Amino acid sequence: MIRGRTLTWLATLLVWVLVIRTRMTAADGVRGSISGRVLFATDNRPAEGVKVDLRRSSFEPVTTVFTRSNGEFEVSGLASASYLLLVEEQGYEPVQQAVELNLSDGRGLLLYLKKADAERPSQLGNTVSVRELGLSPKAHNAFRMGVERLVKKDPAGSLVHFQRAVAELPSYYEAYHQMGLAYMRLGQAAQAEQAFQKAIDLSQGRYPEALFGLASLLSNHQRFSEAELLARRGLELDGSSWNGQFELARALMGLNRVETAQKIAEEARKRNPDYPLLHLLLANIHIRKRDYPALLGDLDTFLKLEPNGPTSDQVRQTREKVQRALANAQKALATEALSR
Repeated sequence: MIRGRTLTWLATLLVWVLVIRTRMTAADGVRGSISGRVLFATDNRPAEGVKVDLRRSSFEPVTTVFTRSNGEFEVSGLASASYLLLVEEQGYEPVQQAVELNLSDGRGLLLYLKKADAERPSQLGNTVSVRELGLSPKAHNAFRMGVERLVKKDPAGSLVHFQRAVAELPSYYEAYHQMGLAYMRLGQAAQAEQAFQKAIDLSQGRYPEALFGLASLLSNHQRFSEAELLARRGLELDGSSWNGQFELARALMGLNRVETAQKIAEEARKRNPDYPLLHLLLANIHIRKRDYPALLGDLDTFLKLEPNGPTSDQVRQTREKVQRALANAQKALATEALSR
């Protein structure tokens, strides 16, 4: 174990602001692929033979494939564009996932099938429920267009469509949730909080994604105690949500409950190992615990997943400093041992 004052500065080296970000880029005219894996949410079992429809963002069909025995699927030869994946299996909630083809990123998606439950609100934006299918066509179309704008990194443009959706259907809590995400990305915290709270109120507190969204916003503003309560409420509704586990771990880390935060963050990582910010959260945890080899592993994984993101250069520089500090500490210990 490495000791000494040489490494004490590492405890304050990284200060990360973990916010919701969308990692989507495109290279026009180049052909790429979309791949992923479908699991049953209850036990993470691979879903074999499940139909996966690929459509353009306009809902125009592209192709249909079926998952293999390990739950994996792949569609290749695709042009850079916005797509929608629709996964359907009898007895389970249909899943709708917006995808912006990232031709530099060969990693796949991880999708979960959840048992159909007409009483429980769906995670719209990702899931299409029986309730959603019965919504006003005008409201649903406006909502879909808003999601497409949000996927294309146009939160301001998405708000116009979400506002049309709630004007058409005032009880459309999923649209208010998406409005909250849009306001967050625009840096308008007060409006985001109001939108998330509206989604929570309209759904009678039974829509977990709105709870997780508000928890994320509150953690961004260091309101960790409130964020913890919201994340726990959401996980009571959807215990399989890696996003909920991530937000709970963030809040607990802010409350200095490091051991519990680590356990929950590691569980979230099992469910979605390809989410870069999870590895930054674990980096913070390992700094606090002064586990520097694990810290280097976190930073390496983050850079593998997100080599060119907004914080990637800072992470890269930090990794180099950590490596140099570890090497210097090892030399100092070796010199000390020889002088005895």
